[in-house]
Amino acid sequence: GTDVNPFAGARVYANPIMVASIDAMLEAQFEDVGDIPISDEQAGVLNLLREVPAAIWIDTKAKLRVARAVLEDAAAQAGNAGAPLVLLVLYDLPNRDCNAAASLGEICCHRTEEGVCQLSAPGDCASGLREYREEVVDPLAMLIGEFEGRVPVVVVIEPDSIANLVTNSDVPNCGAATSAAYRGGLQYAVSHLKAAAPSAQLYLDAGHGGWLGWDEMASKYVSLVCELGLAPHLRGFSTNVANYNALGNYCPDEAYVGEENAAHYCNWIDQNATCCMSVNHCGQKLMEGYNSGIGEYMYAQTLAKYAREQCGDVDFMPHMVIDSGRNGAPLARDSSCESWCNVRGSRLGRLPTADTGDDVVDALLWVKTPGESDGCSRTLPDGRACARYDPACGTPFALGS
Repeated sequence: GTDVNPFAGARVYANPIMVASIDAMLEAQFEDVGDIPISDEQAGVLNLLREVPAAIWIDTKAKLRVARAVLEDAAAQAGNAGAPLVLLVLYDLPNRDCNAAASLGEICCHRTEEGVCQLSAPGDCASGLREYREEVVDPLAMLIGEFEGRVPVVVVIEPDSIANLVTNSDVPNCGAATSAAYRGGLQYAVSHLKAAAPSAQLYLDAGHGGWLGWDEMASKYVSLVCELGLAPHLRGFSTNVANYNALGNYCPDEAYVGEENAAHYCNWIDQNATCCMSVNHCGQKLMEGYNSGIGEYMYAQTLAKYAREQCGDVDFMPHMVIDSGRNGAPLARDSSCESWCNVRGSRLGRLPTADTGDDVVDALLWVKTPGESDGCSRTLPDGRACARYDPACGTPFALGS
């Protein structure tokens, strides 16, 4: 890593796809052809949202063309203050998001003769990894290398990947082939992207506190990062991507010294500390279950603690970026700590900022495009069946169900 926060004082590029979708909504409203009426007040908010930077996702090979157009446009905007920072998300591993049907990707370790992806098939994913290396990572590395020194670039690396290895290794779809794909793919991606563009800053995804906030899980996550040799290439970790967890508050430093951890500190040392007073029932439930990541700020501190302790001779002091694009209504999570699909009642969170109150967190960002769906309900509005239906999108807590 490096000691310079890439977001400090940076102007971040706005996602052109998000801007175009907002413009289409406003235009439909103006021409009175929109499906959903928009009030003047809502139109004013949408106009403000046009200016808010959000990440550009490379979740298919075709999106590499979008990334090129964005980098070219950012380079053209370079004035005396330099080009705006471009925030990319790489999200195209073989057997992607192995434990969720809605976000399965285009690269597969093993397909049947009919072309259906068999996530649980045995093997080593050699062909899927080759496709990922040659058709995703190599072109992306070449692309950001071309703009090295001209456009500052930050890449969030493969949301949910290592988190799935930590907690879902006993799920058949996340078995040997998927594990080989994630391990080999991540090693290749972080090393080649960093080699191609040394000034690019990489944040490897770390799920969220409600998933890996238990100390055993957070520790396991960090030790896997170090075991795979990823740490030297990383600025740090991304958390809460496309999720709804509250930011919460930072705990005092003494909650992370030696054998101490936030869960023990909050349950036994200072139950009235601000960080221990959860904003919702979901966080209270996690705290009672000895989770040290009831808010994403605490989760960031927990990851930093284990990185300091577990990476051996690698001096790894990770900094975090937190997705705050949809966690503005923490009470929406009360109904179920598990809900992740189009959570009913959710709201926009804090605007992107590098003013986070602690050096351990570089920035709050809008990583997932606000308003974008997480998956479809069983039956689509036109009556057709959802092709990649995930039961999480059909619970009472999900919109459209």
